[in-house]
Amino acid sequence: MKILIIAPFFPPKNTMGSLRPYSWAKYWSEEGHEVDVATYSHDEDDPTNLNLKMTGFHVHEIEPSRLYFATKNFYQKHLKPSSHSSSVNKSQSKIFFKILLSNLWKKLKTMGLGSSVRWPDISTTWITPATQYLKSQNKTWDVVVSTFSPYGGHVVAKKLKSLGVAQHWIADFRDPWTDNHLFTGIPIIRAFEHVFEKRLLTHADLFSAVSPIFAKKLNERFQTESLTVPNGFDPSDLKNLDTTPIFPNDEYFRIVYTGNIYPGTRDPSPLFQAIQNFLTRNKNLKIKVIFVGGNVDTLIPLVQSYGIETYVEILPQSSREDSLRMQRDCDILLFLEKEGAMGGGVYPGKLYEYLFSGNPIWAVGIENTNSGTGHIIHSLKAGTCFGTNSKKIEEAIQQEIIERKSLSRVSSAQLDPHTRSHIAKSFLQKIESIVAIKDL
Repeated sequence: MKILIIAPFFPPKNTMGSLRPYSWAKYWSEEGHEVDVATYSHDEDDPTNLNLKMTGFHVHEIEPSRLYFATKNFYQKHLKPSSHSSSVNKSQSKIFFKILLSNLWKKLKTMGLGSSVRWPDISTTWITPATQYLKSQNKTWDVVVSTFSPYGGHVVAKKLKSLGVAQHWIADFRDPWTDNHLFTGIPIIRAFEHVFEKRLLTHADLFSAVSPIFAKKLNERFQTESLTVPNGFDPSDLKNLDTTPIFPNDEYFRIVYTGNIYPGTRDPSPLFQAIQNFLTRNKNLKIKVIFVGGNVDTLIPLVQSYGIETYVEILPQSSREDSLRMQRDCDILLFLEKEGAMGGGVYPGKLYEYLFSGNPIWAVGIENTNSGTGHIIHSLKAGTCFGTNSKKIEEAIQQEIIERKSLSRVSSAQLDPHTRSHIAKSFLQKIESIVAIKDL
């Protein structure tokens, strides 16, 4: 088959959303299929870029329209935080204007503007250039697979199907769109966004989503067959890591969180409360809680409010290799999620990285009964789900950190179904059957 993957996020871009379509391109091409990938142009100077093999498939990096660069310049000039915003060289009116715009931006950002998940999004500026470029290739694809977010990839896929450039369209979802649990959308355009989503997705031949609950919701809303295609993990990523321990050989017990922080949704407060309470009766706690990733600096006021600054380290986003080394070399992995998020159907890619690290997981915010991720952690005996119960976390600190009671480890055999190669090949078999049936 000739397969086109439309993935705005793709290596070397260092996001979890890049790794999902990369695994498809890698393993589908290894199965003998002709794979093309359409994606954004990337920043070669980004120090966090992924270092992955890009052979066996053809990547088309497509520039957005001029509107993208105009929007980016406006953000840099008026919205991006700056230490010089109160410069005496600026007039009071300009300072007021920038503060007003900045506050408005912060409010809209909490609703999803600029998140790549909600409308409007900067990916809109990529739709026309991408469609025109792919049409100009004078090539037709048996199937186009577009992955959300952002929604721009789905729009391009729908256009290509309508033009006859692609025969079948599979719309993949890593995250929910209009029913997103993190970003509720801008109120005055939310109704339009629902209509836009419905009209667009009625053209898809098949949906895929990261969890059974998510896939079921798509099927119920759009009456179109929906597959469960988890994120998974590629064990070869661990084999290629630097074997040098990333942490010093000292007496500290390290709890590591890697990934983005969303205030109110991924909330470490129960852990912080447990540490604060524990310190009232035992000051000799040799522990470091390390947060590394996007938006983690928003935790600083929260850490200060619990008075545990000396026990917490806040680090900026690192390379994926260093993040994986931290996961490998720590003592406990911290997983944060809100109970009932997306009806328990949120299965982030970080979960699979954690599972394959071999280290135990402390899940805060979710129970093992009402959460899909909690069920996976519990069923594999990969760790403990505390919900928001800080008392249980205190007990775990005593048993697992002070008394150093050993925890069970997940066996590699249990993880075989969660490898990216297994998932990609299972997905491919379904695509092949769908294309064969529709072509009869």
